[in-house]
Amino acid sequence: MKLKHFSLILVLLMLSMVGCSNQETADLSYDGNLKLVLPDQTVEIAYNDIYAMTSVTETLKSVTSSGEEITTEVVGISLSQLLESYNIGLKDLQGVRGIAGDGYAIDVPGEILTDKDIYLIWSEDGEFYDEKKMPLRMAIHDERAMYWVSNLMEVHCLINQATAEETSVASQIVFLEAASKSLDMIDITYYEAVDKGVSVPDLFTLINPSNSIKFIATDNFEKTETLETLNQGFIKMTGEKAPLFMSPDLPKGMHVKYILQMQTGDTAFVSESNALDVYTSMTVDSDQGISLIELIDQAGLKADTYTFTSTDGYSVEVAGRDVKKGILVKDGDMYKVKFDGLPKNTTIKDIYSISASSSQAASTQESSGSGNLVLNPWTITFTGLSDGSFDFTNEKAERKLELVTLEATKTSKDGASYDQVWQGYRIKDVLDFLHVETFEEIKVIASDGYEMTFTSDQVDDNMILGVIVDGEAISVDKGSVQLVSSSMTSNFWVKYIATIEVK
Repeated sequence: MKLKHFSLILVLLMLSMVGCSNQETADLSYDGNLKLVLPDQTVEIAYNDIYAMTSVTETLKSVTSSGEEITTEVVGISLSQLLESYNIGLKDLQGVRGIAGDGYAIDVPGEILTDKDIYLIWSEDGEFYDEKKMPLRMAIHDERAMYWVSNLMEVHCLINQATAEETSVASQIVFLEAASKSLDMIDITYYEAVDKGVSVPDLFTLINPSNSIKFIATDNFEKTETLETLNQGFIKMTGEKAPLFMSPDLPKGMHVKYILQMQTGDTAFVSESNALDVYTSMTVDSDQGISLIELIDQAGLKADTYTFTSTDGYSVEVAGRDVKKGILVKDGDMYKVKFDGLPKNTTIKDIYSISASSSQAASTQESSGSGNLVLNPWTITFTGLSDGSFDFTNEKAERKLELVTLEATKTSKDGASYDQVWQGYRIKDVLDFLHVETFEEIKVIASDGYEMTFTSDQVDDNMILGVIVDGEAISVDKGSVQLVSSSMTSNFWVKYIATIEVK
């Protein structure tokens, strides 16, 4: 009997707790409306109506800027639930912008929305928010805390119809430190320090900006802001966390520190100082700097020829194949570019910009000694690598490796011999690119099943993946690429290469 009484009391207690919880939710009230900007209309929804919707309880994790993970139990509604009435799915959006009452704004990019929902919450760990965070907070599981917008007043649904201007590929790099020298430097107060910087409107007089600006920081943090927002602020060029976008009129959460790259329109602004801390170190002669091709690839430039220009207007053109020989190096209070094996006049002191001299992609036209020769695409699968297999393509070869010239003797089936001039990529360079440090042999396998094995000693500087012979591109019916070696007779050469197995 006592056990029955105890069970009854426990049930009544649980019901009482649920009743209190529902009563607390019912008592939650906040005057005003959430502004919801949709692709085809703008609506306002009373906060009290949102509180009355069927809520969910979720355990979510946020990640602070220092990497600390904070897990809380939240109560609210999902944005997907709110958008259902308007026949809009999160996956259909380019992004979602949350705007707080103090002006703080952040765009959640579309790649996050593909597999995560956004929650509009009003309670964490059983406690309703105080006035500072009310009426709602935006929350996304396992994402940076900057996306958790408190005091949420507006939600903008960004349609997936970016203009050609906003999606254009960068055709030039302008270096931030060099560009700032041509502008009026102003005093910028950052906390208790007074540093130097430039106004964004002044900086953008040097280019044609688009309506959106994408930031990449040294820690790979990415953020997109509007031109309107940036034109309110400054780029702090000296002192702590520079280059840094900021404005006294914007919340500190909208500042972007340690800027590596800032792209708008066809221009990518790049910080030389931060690039030296991020990209692969290289040495040319006695100068140590960072890889130019890595910096250019990150900015998205791709051309047959690049023009390098200094702050005094001096410029020089360098073939795309030679750019991988170049470095960016600090030289006193300025920066220069220098190339291994190229004439001294290709060294550009006080570098200002790098621009693509041709709109034709290097993957469709080879510029390194082949004129306007159009090459055929090809793919060779390398297996036996420490991290699995890798598809090596003509595009990767043209961008990353040097096209070399090789004279070799071809022997026909009737025994006649004749000299050929080949151009292609050294097998050793390909293996270096794939981070193969040691190997015993490679097996070259043709698409028809023919195989040829070479020891590490046989893989020398005279063994190439040939793509041009006697000035003509290898035809598709011969495999577009062949293994050729001037150290061996032509019966060791391999056509129709499909796979190279590294052992």
